[in-house]
Amino acid sequence: MTAASSPTRRSCRATHASTPSWTVSAGSPRKALTPRVARVLPAERAADAHRLLEAGGLRGRLVLTF
Repeated sequence: MTAASSPTRRSCRATHASTPSWTVSAGSPRKALTPRVARVLPAERAADAHRLLEAGGLRGRLVLTF
């Protein structure tokens, strides 16, 4: 069995390649990556966050605060 056909290998491609979740801050002297955040939710609402992910259509990342 090759590494490419291994059942444990996972694909890490974005679901929406045209809407990146990261942007490069050109004005920064280090050209830092800045994540696009769709929503910030408390950890107690993790189930809600999961439902939002399953529904799709988000532009950015969901952040859980602890």
